[in-house]
Amino acid sequence: MTSIINSQNQTLTLPALKCHQQDFEFFAFVLTAGQLAEISFVSRREGKDGYQRLLDRRRAEAIKRYIEAGGTLPNNLVLNFNDSEQVSYDEEARLLTIPCIARSAWVIDGQHRLFGADLLRGLLLTHHLAETYEFLVSAFVGLELVQQAKIFVDINSYQEGVSKSLLYD
Repeated sequence: MTSIINSQNQTLTLPALKCHQQDFEFFAFVLTAGQLAEISFVSRREGKDGYQRLLDRRRAEAIKRYIEAGGTLPNNLVLNFNDSEQVSYDEEARLLTIPCIARSAWVIDGQHRLFGADLLRGLLLTHHLAETYEFLVSAFVGLELVQQAKIFVDINSYQEGVSKSLLYD
């Protein structure tokens, strides 16, 4: 099944799986870079409630070039839909309905990948990539800001980079 956009109530219905880890429930689904750019927002530390680091444009540009060169980014983006009343899930059909409006989803993790992919929309020859390049998304619904920040910190402090010597091997 493909996604269904309802322009009257500004929603998007798409196939999704419900996941449980500890006390958390989230949904796994696929959206294009263009769809994600339309609905997502990054809560940066420059604001009162922000927890994300500032965007590194060089890093995002490098990701854009990597995608243009045929690169793949199979790891997921992590989002939170703040307004739980705008999200519904049909367990039997495994269909998730989410708001399709600006700033309805906050990016908990993956802002550089998302921004790098979205940069492709500005390039005439690669515009199609923003509309066809798909991301795996893990999305929470209704997390408090403190919970979002904790997930961000956990993801970014417990993951370890691969040593350069292993990469060279």
